[in-house]
Amino acid sequence: DAQAGKRIFLGGLWGPNRDANDVWVLYIDENNQLTFEVNADGSMQGQADNTIVRASASSLFGRWAHVAAIFDGASQSVRLYIDGRPAAGPVTNPAFPVSNLKPLSRPDLTTQFGSCNAIADNENLYRTFRGMIDEIRVWERALTDQEVLCQKDRSLNRSEERRVGK
Repeated sequence: DAQAGKRIFLGGLWGPNRDANDVWVLYIDENNQLTFEVNADGSMQGQADNTIVRASASSLFGRWAHVAAIFDGASQSVRLYIDGRPAAGPVTNPAFPVSNLKPLSRPDLTTQFGSCNAIADNENLYRTFRGMIDEIRVWERALTDQEVLCQKDRSLNRSEERRVGK
């Protein structure tokens, strides 16, 4: 469901404590933009050092949708896909290029889906996702456009190479 004026978290390893534990996050922002951010390693510049890609999220509400967020360390870029098709990117941040995901300052934190790692308890600004999420996949490498399209309707068989958490 759309939650006008709220940031709706879909998943990530982000927060608490600004920048210290920000690795990656996927959310729908206050303007209904699907947003994927990765944080540069150790620069602690707020959003200025993040690599951020955005695409309209207006088509995502009230139906099942396939969403893919890709971080490619080789090209230092991020991309978004909706229903297997490129929606935005690749986007880079030349001032703060990201070739590796940032290590956590608190290794006890876990990746969250449908929520975040306690960015804030302010329900006027930040919300957990209200809906259903199915078949989450995290890969150890950046998928190509063709691979994203092929994975969109494919069921897992638990033998996929380089998928995290087999």
